[in-house]
Amino acid sequence: RLCYCRKIRTQTSISSIMKEETIDITPKWSALIPVMVDVLKSPKANNAAKAAVTQELLLLAKIVDDRNEKLKMAELDRKARL
Repeated sequence: RLCYCRKIRTQTSISSIMKEETIDITPKWSALIPVMVDVLKSPKANNAAKAAVTQELLLLAKIVDDRNEKLKMAELDRKARL
């Protein structure tokens, strides 16, 4: 998953009103990649963990490829208008 959000309930000290808010706890890819590589390299990691890491990396690659294609098309469109 690309975004990890959790809903939490908080209570203010002024009143007893409970408030629900969402906190985004999505980790940075730059922090995840070293751990993911370690999982793939580890002989102790099970196949399910390796498959999950591989699936996430393939999803990330697709997202980056799609973004790069959009940027390329936008640049070509910009040049065509000059």
